[in-house]
Amino acid sequence: PERTFAPSAVVSRPERQVLSDGSIVELRNGAQLEVAFIDSVRRVVLTRGEAHFQVAKMAKPFVVAVGGVEVRAVGTGFSVQLGSTQVEIIVTEGRVAVEHGAGDTGIRGGKAGPRSSVLRPLSSTLLVQAGNRVVVPTAAAAAAHLSPKVVPVETAELVARLAWRVPRLEFSRTPLVEALAMMNQHAPAGKNLTVVLADPSLDGVACVIFDEF
Repeated sequence: PERTFAPSAVVSRPERQVLSDGSIVELRNGAQLEVAFIDSVRRVVLTRGEAHFQVAKMAKPFVVAVGGVEVRAVGTGFSVQLGSTQVEIIVTEGRVAVEHGAGDTGIRGGKAGPRSSVLRPLSSTLLVQAGNRVVVPTAAAAAAHLSPKVVPVETAELVARLAWRVPRLEFSRTPLVEALAMMNQHAPAGKNLTVVLADPSLDGVACVIFDEF
């Protein structure tokens, strides 16, 4: 007999964390983050994957340690991706200082170690403005003597590169009227757009897939 499948709808979006200072972190699927805030610095360690940070504005610096690289900001937006041999930083708002070349700057054993309690001077610093990206070798790959360069990112590339942050709706045999209702419900904040079904005769039309919006 022919198999039939029940209608389904799935909403997928990155994990969102609000830190104690009000900063917002979006974690791409599989990313891992450790937080070690102290009196003098707001410090987090990205141990795996990719994350976007929207940093709350305050005098205390905000530092992301990743693969022997430190990204420092006061109030700004940026994404950080840890690869096997390199760290990529894309700045979406404000500017950050990217420091590298001093070995591991992580948290050991799940607790803040001596290295995480102070801002240590590293061997090289790059200032990266919004709309630019930089790729820096990790501490383990530093022997390759690569020279990080700050390069501009075109708008289309930036949108594609950070598309994982956009909520995604996937439908299978879902009635169109229900799919549109879910699109309106999960529309990103700031998008004043409501989708309506103008022709009632389309109520029963099944929707297979909707991409991100």
